[in-house]
Amino acid sequence: MSRPEAPYVDSLSKIRKQGEWEPMDSEFGVAWFGGKGHQQLSQWLPDEVLEDTDFEDIDFLVVGWRKVDYGE
Repeated sequence: MSRPEAPYVDSLSKIRKQGEWEPMDSEFGVAWFGGKGHQQLSQWLPDEVLEDTDFEDIDFLVVGWRKVDYGE
């Protein structure tokens, strides 16, 4: 791998294994999202970031997913 993301792939793999996460279906197992449609992610940002920033100008990097059964 010669892309800038390559040094992080091993670290992300370790994090995923510890939390039983699956990689995203992409070359490096990550995906990015941004824009108005992802406002739910804003709850994880510090308030000062949202004060002077349009939400469309914030991107999020997702490193994994997992299915959770809460016994419902």
